Amino acid sequence: DNENKEPSDELKKRLEAALKDDSGEESDSNSINIDDLNDDAIAKLDSALGQVFKQLSGMKSPAEKKKEKKDAIAQVHFKIRALDMIDTYLSHQPALSNVLFLSIPLIKALENSSKNPLEAPLETRLKGTLKKLTNLKKLENAEDKVKLEDLTEILQQLIELGNSGSPVMAQMNQPIPLFAQLANLVLKISASGVADKKGKIQEIYVTSLDDFYQNTQNILPLTFYQIPCQGNWSGATAIMPKLVEAVFSNDVRLFRRIQSVTLLNTLYHNGNLRG
Repeated sequence: DNENKEPSDELKKRLEAALKDDSGEESDSNSINIDDLNDDAIAKLDSALGQVFKQLSGMKSPAEKKKEKKDAIAQVHFKIRALDMIDTYLSHQPALSNVLFLSIPLIKALENSSKNPLEAPLETRLKGTLKKLTNLKKLENAEDKVKLEDLTEILQQLIELGNSGSPVMAQMNQPIPLFAQLANLVLKISASGVADKKGKIQEIYVTSLDDFYQNTQNILPLTFYQIPCQGNWSGATAIMPKLVEAVFSNDVRLFRRIQSVTLLNTLYHNGNLRG
C-alpha cells in the first residue's frame, strides 16, 4: 500500500537539507513541527518537495525539455551523416557480405525511428538507403565469397520479422516493396554462385508458408513471394503444391486463399520458369 510506504532516504535527505537552520545544522526530520518553521524554512521545504515530487512524477522543466529536444535533433543529424557514408559506400561496388549484414541493422533503425516524431527525417533517409541497397546491380560472387549460412540467416531474420507483426513491415511495403526486394536480393546473391545443393533457401521459402497461412500475427506481404515468382528463380515452383492446397482449404483465411490464387497466376504466366 503506497499510503503506508516508508519515505525513501533520498526524500529524507532533501527534507533535511531544506530544513537547515541559520546555524547550518540539520533539523531532526523525525520531530518536525510546522508551527516552529519560519517563512524561509517553509519556502525551502515547498521548493524541495516540489523538486522531489516533480522527479517522482516524471515531469520535466521547460529547460530540460528544450535540452532533450536539442540532444535528439543532434542525434538525428549524426545518424543522417552516418547514412550519407553508407550511401557513398554502397555506390562503390561494396562486398556482398557487407551489404547483407547492413540490412538488418538498417531495418531495426527504421523501426526505432518510427517511435520518435523527432526522427521523421531519419525515417525517410533510412528508406532511401534501403532502396539503394536493394537496387544494387553488380552481384557477382567472385572474390567476395558469400557463405550459404549468411544468406539463410538473413532470410530467416526477415521472415521472423514478418511473423512478429512489427509495424516496420508496413513502413517497408509502402510506397515501394522494400521488404520483398530485400528478400529477393538474397535470392539474387544465392544465384550468383553460392552452393546450395540441399536447397536450403528453397526450403526456407516453402516452410515460411506454414506461418503465412496459419499464424494470425504473420504480416509477410504478398510481394515476398510474388517477386520471386515473377523472376527466374527455379525454386519458385517448389511453393506451388502448398499454394494449391491453400486455395482449397477451409482452414486458411479467405484473403490468404485469394493471395494464393494470385501467386499461382503469377507462376503460370512466368515464361522464365517454362522448361
